[in-house]
Amino acid sequence: AIDRALREAEVEVQHVMEFDNIETVKRAVEIEAGISIVPLPTVQQEVAKKTLVAVQIEEVDLSRPIGAIYK
Repeated sequence: AIDRALREAEVEVQHVMEFDNIETVKRAVEIEAGISIVPLPTVQQEVAKKTLVAVQIEEVDLSRPIGAIYK
């Protein structure tokens, strides 16, 4: 969804690193190795501690459906 939204906004992204863990992404951003688009709830604690800064992206709907699996 993010890739599609950026493509539609004609934003060219230069991928430098790729992680599969949100905690690793946050640590990379903290050491100024890049920027990332992540869900706000995943960074609220770091924003409160001022180790990360959240920037609102306007004019783009970056929402996605959530599914649940249960027994």
